[in-house]
Amino acid sequence: MEETKINIEKETKEKGDLKIFIGGDLNGRLGDKGTEIIDKEKGEKRGPKDKANNKEENILWQIIEEIAWEILNGNKEGDEEGEWTYVGARGESIIDYGIISTKRRGKK
Repeated sequence: MEETKINIEKETKEKGDLKIFIGGDLNGRLGDKGTEIIDKEKGEKRGPKDKANNKEENILWQIIEEIAWEILNGNKEGDEEGEWTYVGARGESIIDYGIISTKRRGKK
């Protein structure tokens, strides 16, 4: 994950304001980080089903925060429930993410 972080930082510095999407198996389990609050009064939130995290979480979250990106899992039309990206004999998890610069989704 550390190598991935270095590569992402390098690419974003070289490309400047270019809109970038990262997707795939990042092996980080972020728990409820990246959950969007839909309605504060009702306490409604939208985000991934996976509430667990792992050791890769800190590096992955650092990448997202430093570059001001947004997690698409559970936060976009069609995946409002934040569905599992892995289901197997060892259980379920979300380790595959779609991450996009906020500029790409029309935010500043």
